[in-house]
Amino acid sequence: MNKNIKYKILILSLSLEFLLITTFLFSKNNIKNIIDFMLFCSTLLTSVLGLFYGLIWSLVSSLFFVFLLGTYLMFNTIFNTPIEIAFENYYIWFLIIPIVAYTSGYLGNHTKDILSKLDFYTHNVGEYITIDMVTHFKNSKTFYIELKEEIDRAKRYENEFFSIVLIKIKYLNEFKSIYGLNQMNNLLGNIADKISSALRSSDKKYKVEHDTFALILPSTDLEGANNLKNRIKNDINLTTFNLENKNDKKIFTIECQASCNEYNDNLDTPIKIKKTLERELEYDV
Repeated sequence: MNKNIKYKILILSLSLEFLLITTFLFSKNNIKNIIDFMLFCSTLLTSVLGLFYGLIWSLVSSLFFVFLLGTYLMFNTIFNTPIEIAFENYYIWFLIIPIVAYTSGYLGNHTKDILSKLDFYTHNVGEYITIDMVTHFKNSKTFYIELKEEIDRAKRYENEFFSIVLIKIKYLNEFKSIYGLNQMNNLLGNIADKISSALRSSDKKYKVEHDTFALILPSTDLEGANNLKNRIKNDINLTTFNLENKNDKKIFTIECQASCNEYNDNLDTPIKIKKTLERELEYDV
């Protein structure tokens, strides 16, 4: 349910609760209690309008109710009706209604601003997240941005070069369908630790798809990238992952594919580089 609707339902429920309470308190059948009850309901309605629709609506409604109260008191004063009225008891309502209108309207405006910002950040949270929460590697969006930066740097300076490694975990979808999301996340976390232990501090690591990791290796040629790729691949393939369930304990052997390439003039965009590495993965069996 939309948060704005929840907020309005909550305020409406609270208002109805107050209305029921005051109905009980003002239940005595005399004219003074009836008038006080009507003034309280008017104040309550003003506050609800302010919370729902903002300051302008609450102030306009307060002016309307103050006008009605003033007209009523003036009518009784001019025509000297026989109804006993403690005139001074109603002066306070000329202050209560506008004050409640202003505070509730201001609160309504402020709350709507907060809710609108919350909705904005909720719907756009993906635009601000750059880290994969399972592996703590940077995500695919950051990968393309930083790969473009590396390409631009290599084009600008002749001595700048770098390589890229792609690592894909085999049968991860089947693993998830059999053992569940939590076990898959534990598996990815273990693999991420193994990849991290093989890298230098200057190397950059990413999780570009649910089953694929990417590495950017600054100042690394193709031979160095190939050596690193084989070392990581062998380390992952020799790993067994313990699956501890309530009834039994199973061992799952991890398998992966890996490819690498060094930046060159033919691979001058992030998309070209990634597509080339993905094609090379097909030949890594």
